[in-house]
Amino acid sequence: MSPDRPGSADSSKSSDSGAKESGQHFYHDLKFVPVYKYKRLPKPYPISSMTGKDFNTVDHIFYSVSRKQDNLYREGSLRLLSFYSLISSKDAVELGGLPNAGLGSDHICLMAHFGLCNRR
Repeated sequence: MSPDRPGSADSSKSSDSGAKESGQHFYHDLKFVPVYKYKRLPKPYPISSMTGKDFNTVDHIFYSVSRKQDNLYREGSLRLLSFYSLISSKDAVELGGLPNAGLGSDHICLMAHFGLCNRR
């Protein structure tokens, strides 16, 4: 097993809630998936925040699914319908950095549209 996966032979810390910490990763048994999924970061990479000349993706939206195993999941009643894309680091520079006269925060708004469906 990989040393940064739950159940591995490394010296991971556990809590009473079943959460595990291993190196720089934190694991739990909750079935959450991110709205913004990047297996490989495109360049220029998407950002949600800019502080000075430092670009980051520190803001996230997660939602619950009915089944999850590794990177595979099945949505339940809550369905992700759409979301606004993030700006790139190049876009932020072209806008004059963040915050600026048009965007008053150093963070970009994250927005997602969900539907609640009846399961039969």
